[in-house]
Amino acid sequence: MAKRKINMDSLVSSYGKTQQQKSKKADESKKKREQEQREAKALKEKHEQEEKERAESERLAKIEAKKRELEANELKTFKLKLTALSPIHIGSGEEYEPTNYVIKEDRLYAFNEHVVIEKLYERDKKLPSDDKLSDMYALVAFFREEANFIIDNKLYIHSVSISKDISKLYSKDFGISNNNDESMNQMLILKHISTFNPYSGNFEPYIAGSSIKGALQSVLELSVEESQKLKVSDAIGKEVKNHIAWSVRKTSKGSIAQKLEIIQKNSSFEALLTKVNALEIETIKEKLHTFYQNADMGLFLNYKKDLKSNEGLLRVGRYCGKAFIVKDLAESEKPKTKSIFRMSEKGSRVDEVSFGWLKWEVMEDDANKKDKTVEKKDLTLKEEIEELIANNPNRNDTDDIVIFNAIKSGKFDSFKAEALDWLKNKMQELGKWVEKSKNPTKDKKYKRTLDVLEMMKECKYNKKETLN
Repeated sequence: MAKRKINMDSLVSSYGKTQQQKSKKADESKKKREQEQREAKALKEKHEQEEKERAESERLAKIEAKKRELEANELKTFKLKLTALSPIHIGSGEEYEPTNYVIKEDRLYAFNEHVVIEKLYERDKKLPSDDKLSDMYALVAFFREEANFIIDNKLYIHSVSISKDISKLYSKDFGISNNNDESMNQMLILKHISTFNPYSGNFEPYIAGSSIKGALQSVLELSVEESQKLKVSDAIGKEVKNHIAWSVRKTSKGSIAQKLEIIQKNSSFEALLTKVNALEIETIKEKLHTFYQNADMGLFLNYKKDLKSNEGLLRVGRYCGKAFIVKDLAESEKPKTKSIFRMSEKGSRVDEVSFGWLKWEVMEDDANKKDKTVEKKDLTLKEEIEELIANNPNRNDTDDIVIFNAIKSGKFDSFKAEALDWLKNKMQELGKWVEKSKNPTKDKKYKRTLDVLEMMKECKYNKKETLN
């Protein structure tokens, strides 16, 4: 019995150890599973975190890309100073005709023939004979006889210097006595475009914004979006000198000369250039210079030699198109003609100059808000005036009447002083500015002049009160 009991104890002890081992293994297995679960969970959380970080990174990248896109397409405005390096001509589509100008002492005086005849009537109390009024040649001769009266009484709209050989040609008969049409046609002179200049208070030549933009587009090869967002204001003169001389078109068979009005070298202008940020100023400069260098190395180097680092070149106006600036064309395709500027028709090659060279410089970058407002205001005034005149229902109203009524109605209150200045100039141009009258109660021109003067006086008083 004792021996059997010992075996039972041993068996119990062995069983207990087996159970302990099983329990230990079970615990270890459980701990391992738990560890594996924790590691799986950690790995899952890591993957989820990485996915969140990747998604956030993509989101931020998209935001940054959109920001860069918006910045690239953002419009930015620059103030440019333009300086003529050679004669520039931008045609207005009109000509100086012998019946509306006289020339004296190498200066052309352009006038409105109806205004001059009206003033001559006031002087002589009679009109020129029907023969003179109906015969162009007789009318030209008549105005030439009255040149001193026209000039002394400032009946001209504006005047411009003219080359001596053209002045000499005018002083001759040039076919009037024998009604030589060809001789008369030779005295037609191409006009440069002009507009009211707020700096000088006169009508002066300017450089059209469309001409500048056209020159840029032809060289820069802009995308449709860049082209649509590229805007250039008209370049209004700060210091402008114009002159009448010659363009000479050279061909293999000889040369053809034409009289025209040009902007002279060293005349300066200001314009506003608006572009997208993606179109860098330095890129514009480099592309322009590469184009002009390929087109004509000699001229390019001649005009580039005096440029500063912040200045660039541009060619605008007549005689600066594809027929005169050649790039990457075969020899057989290159034009056989060339037009140059000369002060005299029979001048030597030493006197010849190419048309259209400009120097440009960025003066300000979205700055000088005051000056920009003035520029914008002037452009708006011009647009308003053109629109009012074009849409005026009463076609019998002259331009000055339309604008006078608009000012009286308050149409131009935001820039009334500028509108009144324009009206005064227009009335003077039409011979309707009368500050003294022998019959003040019935003289309509005198009464309207007084009304305008009173409004101008009121504007100055209000401006003074505002400053005080």
